[in-house]
Amino acid sequence: MVNASHFDQWKVLAIHGKIDSFLFKKVVEDFQIHLEDGSKWIAVEMSNAEFLSVAMIRYLSQLADRMRQRGGDVVIIGAQDSLRKNIDTFAGRMRLKMYGDLLDLRYRVAPEGRAEYEPHPELKL
Repeated sequence: MVNASHFDQWKVLAIHGKIDSFLFKKVVEDFQIHLEDGSKWIAVEMSNAEFLSVAMIRYLSQLADRMRQRGGDVVIIGAQDSLRKNIDTFAGRMRLKMYGDLLDLRYRVAPEGRAEYEPHPELKL
């Protein structure tokens, strides 16, 4: 259900398909296994996700709070518009930052994880 990789200082956890209340527990277990290494910078890649239950959105929001307490963060990458709207509704944009793709994340977040909301100079119009 969850595939893990790395990008810069970020651990990327990719989810796909529909994460409904029936799959929620399995996905959380997969996340916990992938986070046993102590990672605190988590990018959840959702370009192939179709649906997230409210419980999954809450879990991601709570995970972001825990990672921020440890000096890290959780961000969402590549979510479709419908997922973005649901996440905004049930977690709030301020609790879960969203980026279009991994390169967008690279250009908007400093190496120590502090958000920089200016685009990379080469991307300015």
